[in-house]
Amino acid sequence: MPNKILGFITRRWLYTLIPGLVFILGLLLTWITVSNIRQQETSKILSEFRIRANELAAGLERRLTYNGEILQGVAGLLASSDHVSRDEFQRYIRQLKLSVYYPGIQSIGYSTLIPETEKQQHIAKIRAEGFTDYDIRPAGEREFYSSVIFVEPLNSRNQQIMGYDMLSEPVKMNAAGQARDLAAAVMTGKITLQQETEQPPQSGIFIFSPIYQNNMPVYTIEQRRNALTGWVYAEIRLQELLTHYLQQGYPDFSRKIALRLYSGKHPGSPELMIDTYPPDLSHSDEDEMIRSSEILGSDWTLHIKPLPAYWTSAGSEKSSNIAIQAGIILSLLSAFLSYVLANSHLQVRTALTERRKNEAAMQLASTVLDASPGGIMVTDADKRIIAVNPAFTRITGYALEDILHQNPRILSSGQQDEMFYQTMWQSIEQHGYWEGELINRRKDGQLLPELLSISKVFDKEGNVMNYVGMFLDISARREAEARIQYLAHHDYLTNLPNRLLLVEHATQALTLARRYKRRMAIFYIDLDRFKPINDQYGHNVGDVILKTVAQRLLSIVRESDTVCRQGGDEFVILLPEFMDTDSLEILAIKLRDEIQKPSMANGYQLTISASIGIATYPDNGDTVDAIIQSADTAMYSAKADKEKHICFAPSIPTAKED
Repeated sequence: MPNKILGFITRRWLYTLIPGLVFILGLLLTWITVSNIRQQETSKILSEFRIRANELAAGLERRLTYNGEILQGVAGLLASSDHVSRDEFQRYIRQLKLSVYYPGIQSIGYSTLIPETEKQQHIAKIRAEGFTDYDIRPAGEREFYSSVIFVEPLNSRNQQIMGYDMLSEPVKMNAAGQARDLAAAVMTGKITLQQETEQPPQSGIFIFSPIYQNNMPVYTIEQRRNALTGWVYAEIRLQELLTHYLQQGYPDFSRKIALRLYSGKHPGSPELMIDTYPPDLSHSDEDEMIRSSEILGSDWTLHIKPLPAYWTSAGSEKSSNIAIQAGIILSLLSAFLSYVLANSHLQVRTALTERRKNEAAMQLASTVLDASPGGIMVTDADKRIIAVNPAFTRITGYALEDILHQNPRILSSGQQDEMFYQTMWQSIEQHGYWEGELINRRKDGQLLPELLSISKVFDKEGNVMNYVGMFLDISARREAEARIQYLAHHDYLTNLPNRLLLVEHATQALTLARRYKRRMAIFYIDLDRFKPINDQYGHNVGDVILKTVAQRLLSIVRESDTVCRQGGDEFVILLPEFMDTDSLEILAIKLRDEIQKPSMANGYQLTISASIGIATYPDNGDTVDAIIQSADTAMYSAKADKEKHICFAPSIPTAKED
C-alpha cells in the first residue's frame, strides 16, 4: 500500500513538472529568438543611420565648398577691371542675396595689400570717399598692411571691420598666405568673430581668395606673391549656416541626432566648433558616425550620433515585441496543453469521479483551444490529423473535414527541402519538441509564414499518443523586416537605389570589368536651379520635381544600368559597360534634354537644367570611390560650361605614360 501511494505521488509530481519544463524551454527559445531579432534590427537601423549621416556630412561639405565658389565670382569681378568702384562692388554683392541663398555668410569684403610707403596716401584716399574716421588697425609699423576697404552688407556691425588689417592675426594671415600661394580659395580654422555684439562671441570661419594684378604671370609661387593686390574674403557664422542647412535639407532627421564639429583631424576641446550633444547622452562609439574631410585647405572632423528619439521613430523594437508576445503565447499554450494532456492520462487511471474531473479539464482545454489566437493542429501517433481549432481554419482556410486523417504535408509549400523536415522530425523524436519558422501554404494557394512549435504527447506507458502543433501567422513581421531591408538600400522619396546599393552594384561591375577587360562609366548629375525652386515653391513642389527627374532618367537608361539618388538634388548613374565615349556623350545629351523638358508640379509649370560629369574605368580611377569622385569633379567643371553642361573627367596618367 505505501508503494502504491508513493507511485501515485511520484506520477503526480512528474506530470506537474513537465508543463513547467515545457514553459521554461519555450521562454528560453523565445529569448534566443528575440535576441537575434533585436541584433538584426539594431544593425539595420544603424546602417540606415550611417547612410543618412554621411549624406548630411557630404552635403555640409558641399555647402562650405559652394561658399568658396562664391568668392571666386567676386574675385572675378575685381580682376576683370583695373578699378571697381564701391557702388559696383555693392551692387554685385546685393545681387547674390546672401541672406536668402547663402545663410551664415555675415559679410563679403575686399582687403587690399598696401606697402608701408603708400600707407598715408591710401588713408587719405579712403577718407576722401567719405570715411573721415578711416584708419588702418591695429596701429604700428609693418612692411605690408592688408586693409579692408570694401565690405557688404555695410551695416553698423560690419562697418567696424573697415580698415582692419587681416594680416595682424596669425590664423587669418596663414590662410591668406596659403590662398595667395595656391591661387585658390582657402578656409581658416576656428576663429572668434571680432565684431560680434552677442555675449559670448560666436565661433566662425573666414574664407580667403586672392586677387592678382592684371597682365602679370602667376604660374609660380614667387610670381603670385609679386602679382598679389589683395584678397576677397567671406566671414561665416557656422552655427547659423548649420542650423539653416539642417532645417532646409534634413528637418526631421536633424531633430533626432546630435553632432559635434571640430576644426582639425584630431578633435579636442580647444578646436570644438559646434556641440549639440546632450550632457546625458551615452558615450558609446558603436552608433557614432565620424567623418574627417579637407575642405578648402582646412581639416574638419564631424561626429554625428543618434538621439533616443531616432531609435523610437525607427521602431527598433517592433518586430522583437511581436516575437516576445508570440513566444509567450506559444510557451503558455505548450505548457497548458502539456498539462492538460498529461493530467488527462493520469486521471484515466483513477475512479469515476476522477474521470469526471478529467472531462472537465478537457472541456477547459477545448475552450482554450477555441479561444486561442494561434492555430493548433493535433495528430495521432501516425501523424494523421484528428483535430484543429477555429484559429487554424481562419488562418489556413482549411476546415477539419477538409483535412481529417490526412498528413500535415498537405500544408507544405515546397519552400523547405526534404533535409529541413528530416532535421525537424529528428529533433522531435529525440527531444520531444521543436520550434522554428517555416513557410506553409494556405488553402487558396497563398504562402503562409509561421512561427511553429511541435510537441509529442505520451500515454501512461511512455508511448507516443499524439503530436500537437501550434503556430502563429508572422506575415506582418516578415513584411516589416522586408520593408526595413528595402529602406536600407533605397531612397525613401524616389524609390531609387541609394548610395549603399549603388556602391554594391558598382563594386560588382568593377570586378567584372577587370576580369573581362571591359569599361564601365559613372554619370554624376546635379540639378541646376533646384534650390531656388525649392525655396520659392516649397518642399512639396521640390519633391515632385525630384520624382519626375527620377522617372525620366529610368525611362532612358538600360535595365542593366543603376540610377541612384545621391542625396539632395544629385543623381548618379552606373553603366556596367559601354561601347565608346561617343555613346556616353549621346546618352548624356539625351539625359540633359529630357531633364530640361517642362514639368508640372502642384499646378506650376517649371523648367530645370542639369550639369553632368562623366568618369570611366580604367581612365579615371581603379576603385569605385575614385571613379565617383572623378565624376563629381567633372560635374563641377560641367557647371562652368554654359553651353553643353556636360564634361568628361580627364584621364589619369598611368605609370607607363609617365
